[in-house]
Amino acid sequence: MGTTFTVTVGSTRYEVVEDVESLFDAVASGVVKDDVTLRPPLTDVAVTASRPELAGTYLESGAWGVAGALDLALPEYPAAAATFDVQLSAPGYRPATLTVTVPAAAGLPVSVADVELRPLPIRVEGRVTASTQNPAPVADAIVRIANRPGQALVSLRTPVHGPHPQGTDVRPITVADTGTERKLAAPAEGGAQTIVLDDVTGLAGQVVGFDWQRELELARVETIDAAASTAELSGPLTRAYPRDIRLKQFTVSPGTPPSRTLDRDADAGDGLLVLDGALDPDTAAVQIGNPATPEVEFAAVGALSDADGFYALEGIGGVETVDLRGRATAVSPDGPRFSRTLEYGRRTNVVNLRLAP
Repeated sequence: MGTTFTVTVGSTRYEVVEDVESLFDAVASGVVKDDVTLRPPLTDVAVTASRPELAGTYLESGAWGVAGALDLALPEYPAAAATFDVQLSAPGYRPATLTVTVPAAAGLPVSVADVELRPLPIRVEGRVTASTQNPAPVADAIVRIANRPGQALVSLRTPVHGPHPQGTDVRPITVADTGTERKLAAPAEGGAQTIVLDDVTGLAGQVVGFDWQRELELARVETIDAAASTAELSGPLTRAYPRDIRLKQFTVSPGTPPSRTLDRDADAGDGLLVLDGALDPDTAAVQIGNPATPEVEFAAVGALSDADGFYALEGIGGVETVDLRGRATAVSPDGPRFSRTLEYGRRTNVVNLRLAP
């Protein structure tokens, strides 16, 4: 504690404590950017070091740093190298953690490579109508995100269940139901990986479709327990389904080439894939990953509008601007493009579409 002394001003006496001076050294610094815009994040970034003796600082320019009293924060330095983690987190973004190494006797602060924070994916929704002259809603229209120059995107009807690293295969497929229906014998919650059916005979290794009339969430059955009448899925369900809902077994066959790979990691919940090249524009479904592994996923492409013309695409992210197009059926021509610069600060972006001018 600092020295205490008394100051008298007129008839008033003040007790004053002299400040204690603490010397902090800047230890590490870097820059954080928005993964999509490559500009500073839209919200303030919290900088938290794994060593509590280090304090984090963030500036609106995107610059960040950590500092501390070296004898307390880095007691091994400068005789030996010091290592610690720094977490960068901001509202509306997925956090990122990096490891910082301060070499022995290195000059301070050490510079750290730029870090990019991913905005949380958003929902794009709207209504599909026939045309300007005929504003009647269109049911069962297919809505997709079309490629702009330099883009190679695939919008999924159901977001991916699990993470898939950059370089993962994405192949066009054709899916067809076998006509055989099964029924849930118990409710299946979103996130569930084990489901109870009225009959699991022959389902091991097969692909099943939930809500096959509309959303068509596809999942592969890894194993079955005939005695318990349960099926273990390759990944957790995205949606919840009530008891007695019907599902169908589907066959999967190769679709129209070419096949591509992910150009950007896909996180669980992502509904927009960024590829290294464009797929055939009429691709109706894709296989993500190696079918010989449990991580493989199957997904329909594009949202389907309901009886009132409303559609929704979940988990949209990774790009700044998208073009949306609707078509009346899988074999109909695409309607006009509707461009939208995504507002990641809004969890829902509304884009209404027409099938004709």
